[in-house]
Amino acid sequence: MSGAADPAIAAGPVCRVPLERTGRRWALIREPAGSDEQAVGGHTTMDAVRLLDRLLVDDPAAAVRPGDAAALTVVERDLLLAAAYQLGWGPRISGAVTCAACGSPFDLDFVLADLAAQVRAATPAGADGVCSLPGGVRFRLPTARDETAVLGLAADDAEQALLARCLISGDPAVDGPLVEAAMEETGAGIDMDLAATCPECGHHAAVRFQMQDYLLGAVRSDWAGLLGDLHRIAIAYGWGLREILSLPRSNRRAFVALLDGEPVPRAAERR
Repeated sequence: MSGAADPAIAAGPVCRVPLERTGRRWALIREPAGSDEQAVGGHTTMDAVRLLDRLLVDDPAAAVRPGDAAALTVVERDLLLAAAYQLGWGPRISGAVTCAACGSPFDLDFVLADLAAQVRAATPAGADGVCSLPGGVRFRLPTARDETAVLGLAADDAEQALLARCLISGDPAVDGPLVEAAMEETGAGIDMDLAATCPECGHHAAVRFQMQDYLLGAVRSDWAGLLGDLHRIAIAYGWGLREILSLPRSNRRAFVALLDGEPVPRAAERR
């Protein structure tokens, strides 16, 4: 199975996503549909790759097309996952955090596009995605193919194997630590500590946010909600399972809101 999008899936919103700060490399991604959510099997990198291969829209000018997701770097992968989340779930991430100092719960809320912009600004500007360091050292950021190639190796061996795959010019023994530090700084993607302050006691904390884990976890934790949506829409409109699963997520949720007598968010509020 190639993981390419089902041609029967209804056309939904499509977003052009810059993959680096100049915008010269970009990809098109569509909003997830129920069939895409249903296909998510876990939280791994390859689960993310399979999801993106379903969501990528074919365009001759795009840097990445359906079937190419395994060649994405972590940064590129997370930027596309962030765009998919914004299309289907909305622009904000909201969640409850428990204060480690006083035990009080409080809300953490932020705009996902702000994190994506911060990560994109740190990406290499070259069209080839190659990073350069002083002394002529050059390397590329790891892709899912690289990560898969070193699976099963001991941690130290995996680091050395990944370095060997990604180092273009330089001495691994001499330049390795510097390259690994640069990879961590520019290639971690949307995987960062967010500053949070407890409103009850004023305690400052760092809350870890990982785009891949968050999106895949949100999909898997809402499977019961997906089934509920399918049930409600099927009974109300008499549509078949395939037809409902082909709906872009925001459209499906809008139908359920109408059935529940709730206001339907405007498109601008959902994106």
